[in-house]
Amino acid sequence: MSLIGVIVIGGVLIALPLLAPSANPIGPTPIPTALNIDQNIPYPAVPRINVSDAHTAWQARQAVFVDVRSASQYAQRHIPGAKLIPLGDIESRLNELNKDQAIITYCT
Repeated sequence: MSLIGVIVIGGVLIALPLLAPSANPIGPTPIPTALNIDQNIPYPAVPRINVSDAHTAWQARQAVFVDVRSASQYAQRHIPGAKLIPLGDIESRLNELNKDQAIITYCT
């Protein structure tokens, strides 16, 4: 499976209240940067992003968020505007994603 250009985050739903639109955004929003992650995790070559940078990207609409959980989990709670593509469908549905835009996947 090739997921080049996809950034993975975790714990976003815990921080979901932080994703409410800001009433007074200040200045230009920087593009999120990937974190240095322990090489012992699955898919170490896939860049990770912290929740703060993901929130910034979400507010600025600089990235598309892809929820890779099941439809029932997505229905319970998800990031507003996130696209549902269950993990097992990612490879066959890559054509639905704009490769010129940052893609942030999440599963928690």
